[in-house]
Amino acid sequence: MEDEKVIKEGHIVLVHGFNVKDDGDSTINRLEQYVDKRNVLQGDYGYFGLWGVRFFNKSIAKTIAGMTPPHSIGVGHSNGCAILTRAAEYGAKFDRLILINPALEKDRQFAPHLKRIDIFHNLSDTTVSVSKWLPFHVWGEMGRTGYQGNDQRVFNHETGELFGATGHSGVFDYSEQLANYIKDNLVE
Repeated sequence: MEDEKVIKEGHIVLVHGFNVKDDGDSTINRLEQYVDKRNVLQGDYGYFGLWGVRFFNKSIAKTIAGMTPPHSIGVGHSNGCAILTRAAEYGAKFDRLILINPALEKDRQFAPHLKRIDIFHNLSDTTVSVSKWLPFHVWGEMGRTGYQGNDQRVFNHETGELFGATGHSGVFDYSEQLANYIKDNLVE
């Protein structure tokens, strides 16, 4: 029944991480069962490795910017967060972003039209910690540290403390709790 869904309002754009062969089924798509699927848009971009991030993120972000209806919520994991934030810069009509273990610089600036940005990070996420050593790369360690800037629209949520999650994708083992947390605390 649709009345039992956790998140019901607005369009939700889901974008998975890189190096994923299942289009996010083991990560970000696990949240889909808790939303009204009629309002979900998938930002699937298939599988590519590290060089694909450098060569394709920009064009994927432009595509997502063009397909995003007004007042949408972007929900991404890892590299999907880098794509969503860039899509917002290209004019995607997101009101909000929910970024899970984002592969972003910890003090990244966000598009001015966004009303709220929620960062779900994990102190044991060593995957994004490695990214700070990649020269001239779009990634950073926000997925481990949380947001470390001064933007008042950004809110950190540490998933180890909240759910007992560990690592880069461990929060998806708690998908129902995560969806309920978002509904109960983050959706007006």
